Order: sequence, then C-alpha cells, then structure tokens
Amino acid sequence: MTRRSGLRMGSRRTWRAITCLVALVMAAGFFASVLSARAFDGGVPVVPTPTPEPAADQIPRDTAIFTPDGKIIPDGFRSNQMIIRVKKDADPAVVAARWGVQVLGWIPELRLALLGLVDVPDTTIMLDPVSKDPDIDIVEVNAITKAPEARSAINFSTQLPSGISPDYGYSLTGAAQTTCVDGTGVTVAIVDTGIDTTHPDLAGRISPDAYNVLTHTNDASETANGVDDNGDGIVDGMYGHGTHVAGIVARVAPGATLLPIKALDDEGVGDAYAVTEAIVYAADHGAKVINLSLSSSSDSKAIETAVNYAAEKGVIIVAATGNDDTSNPKQYPAAIPGVIGVAATGPDDVKSPFSNYGSDISISAPGTDIESTMPGGAYGVSSGTSMAAPFVAGGLALLLQAQPSLSAEAARATILQAVVSIDSENPDYSGELGSGRLEIPGAVPCQ
Repeated sequence: MTRRSGLRMGSRRTWRAITCLVALVMAAGFFASVLSARAFDGGVPVVPTPTPEPAADQIPRDTAIFTPDGKIIPDGFRSNQMIIRVKKDADPAVVAARWGVQVLGWIPELRLALLGLVDVPDTTIMLDPVSKDPDIDIVEVNAITKAPEARSAINFSTQLPSGISPDYGYSLTGAAQTTCVDGTGVTVAIVDTGIDTTHPDLAGRISPDAYNVLTHTNDASETANGVDDNGDGIVDGMYGHGTHVAGIVARVAPGATLLPIKALDDEGVGDAYAVTEAIVYAADHGAKVINLSLSSSSDSKAIETAVNYAAEKGVIIVAATGNDDTSNPKQYPAAIPGVIGVAATGPDDVKSPFSNYGSDISISAPGTDIESTMPGGAYGVSSGTSMAAPFVAGGLALLLQAQPSLSAEAARATILQAVVSIDSENPDYSGELGSGRLEIPGAVPCQ
C-alpha cells in the first residue's frame, strides 16, 4: 500500500471544490427528471399531468440526486422506498394506504416506518407530496449506507507490508498494557456484515441475542453468495469485514461480550432503515457500546433519531468517518452530534492516506494495515477507518468495566481525553483529526 506524508498541496482543496461543483451542477440537471409531481389535497393523492421520466433502469442507484429540500444524496438510495415517522397515534398502515404503498417495516419505539412498492424494485417514490401529509413529521429516502472500504476498494490481505508489526495498533493504543481490565460485563454491538461466530478468537464471546436485520432472524453469521451484487468487479468484496472489525474489539477487550447485528450484505452495502433498526435493537438488548464501521453522505433523520434513542438509554456510539481523504461531504452517522467519529492513522501517527478529516472528527486511532480475524479461523490485514473505530469501541469497554457507574456522557468525554497529540506529525491537519490519537491507559490506568 502506497503511503504519503501528512502534507498535501495547497491546491488540493481548490481542485476538490471544483470537482464537487461540477458534480452538483450535473446532479441539479438530473434532479428535475427524478423528482416527480404528486400533490396532496385533503388526504387524497392527486396525480397531475405526468412529466417524462427516465426509465427506471436508467436511474443509477449511486447517482447524485437532490431531495426536495435541496440536500444531495450522492450515495444513492433504495428507489422504491421511503422512511417516514408518523405523529403520535397515527397509523402507518393508514398513511401507507393513503399513498398507495405498503408498510415494509415498522420500528414502534421511534414511530418510524419503511414504506414502498413491493415487487416494483425500480419505481422511485417521491418525497415532496408525501411530506405534506398531516400524519407525518419526517420523510426521507432510504439512503444507501456502506462500509467505507466498499467505496474505496480497500480489500483484505494475508500479509503485512515489510517492516510493520502486526501488533503495532494494539501496542500504540496501549491496549496490550491495559491488563487490569478486559471488558468483562460490557456488551459491544458490532453493526456490520455479520461475524464468523465460530472463529477461535470470537467463539464463546458472542451474545445469544445476535440478530440479522436483513432477514429478521438470529443468524448474524458472515456469509458470501459468490455473486458481484453491486457490479464493482469484486465478488463478495466486503466478506470478512464484520469479522475483522469484531476481532479488533475482541483483542482490545477480550472479556467483552460481542453482539453481532448484520445490517450490511457481503458487498458491504446496506441502507438507513437497516442501520436504524440495528441501533434500536442493540440499545434494547444490552449494548453499552455500538460500533458502526459504516458511513453515508446522507444525513438520515431516521438514524439520528435512533442515535438519540440509544443515547437516552446510556449507549455510546462509535463510527468510522470514511475513507475519501476529504472533509466534505461529511460522513454520517459519524458526524451526528454525540457520536464518536474516528479517523485513521498509521504506525508513525501520520494520518492514513485515505482517512477523512475535519472539524467534526472526534478522535483518531490506528487504521492502516491492521491485523485481525477473518472468516474460517483465518487472520488478515486491512486498512480503513472501519479498523480505527473498533479500537475506540474496545477502549470504551475497558473503561466501562473499570468504572461501571460512569455515565455515557462522562465515558465519552474520558475516552476523548485519553489521547496523545498528533498535530506535530500532521501539521496540515491541525484540529482536523479530533482530540488526538487514542491512548487507552490515559482512561484506564492500571498502575
């Protein structure tokens, strides 16, 4: 893997800004053809004279599109679905029938429903008219969410680059030195592609409440279907992602209970509704920490609602900040207030070449060439902010065992102060890599 220093040329942001502007202009031209017109009048859908639309199969799922309020959705969305939150005492089935759609999912704790047309996978449902429904106070597309590595084509390897110790991340963060606690009694939810629950390093640590939000079963095992589902030329590109992430948590906090919740497929692709459901499930099933090694440029109100629900239950959420080497657009849920967004660094504390940065980053942790578990009892190396986040999640498990009465807010503040400054190693990113690089003994001194 090619590395570069923490310095970047002064013109990079200018070119990046120009690139973003071009993308916005192109997306704006596409906007009118994608957002249809359907009016709301006294609870009855009124369909005006239709305007020509592109054929459904000509609307790429990952094309930049605008919502009616002007927000861009560059990662795409499930074109046959929308997420709504109904007002108190409103019936989602009645709302769905009003608009000629069906309820595909319901999260009663948040009054959130997934609506859509079944058996018509390429029909785009429009938000603007539905948003005027008097029984709805949130409506949004079901935005695509991915493992950051699924975007950047960062894959797994069985070999470390020359000169790098497989233990460097664990040593650098002080996890190997924190021997007075091991995370016992703390449940960490891993919302990801699933986990190889039979791996020797993970077996025996798995919660009996493991869950798969894609199939609504308790089988959260990591599987591969042998098909290039997203057409990126890589078959099952993110198979092993969840197992790798879980292995990092398990090595940092070997006594912690792992709660695998499968919300991404073997290509590392999921959506906002699945992530929302996963967060609620984790909060309702004893998780004290939730690791989200996934991201989207769409600021989903549904996910934010779930984050707030978890926070009210004393749950701390850690999320990857993305692998696009940029500060804009922000990546969610890492950028949601209260979520610990984690950037990635290398063995020399220099920002990983791929890692996002920005004023909304909470903390940094090792994310370049991290060794961890892989399916089939194997081990592998990968890089990404997905690998940085579980160092923080594992560190929180150690902290919460050491101080079980600590509130989520206090634990969050404590872990963000348990850092070493890396500004001198990253002069061009000062203030944009969070409070510093994680150093667990600063939160859990064992001497």
